[in-house]
Amino acid sequence: MGTGRATAVGLVTTIEGTTGLLEAVWDASLRQPDAKDISHADLAAPMYLGSRATARSRCWRTLLNKPVGDLERWATGTAD
Repeated sequence: MGTGRATAVGLVTTIEGTTGLLEAVWDASLRQPDAKDISHADLAAPMYLGSRATARSRCWRTLLNKPVGDLERWATGTAD
C-alpha cells in the first residue's frame, strides 16, 4: 500500500509530461493561421526574453525545424 507521497521519479515523469503537453499546445497555437497577428512582445513574454526580435527568431526557427508531433496533433484535434 502506498504512503500517499510522490516519488522523485514520479514527479519528474509528471513534470516532463506536462511540459511536453504545454510545448505542444504552444507550437500548435503558433502554427495556426491566426498566429500571424501575434506580436513580438507577446512571444517574448512567456519565454522571459527582453528582446522581441530574439523571441521571434528563436520561436520561428525552432518551430520550423520541428515536425508536428502526436501531442500537437492532439492539441489541434487532428490526431488519429
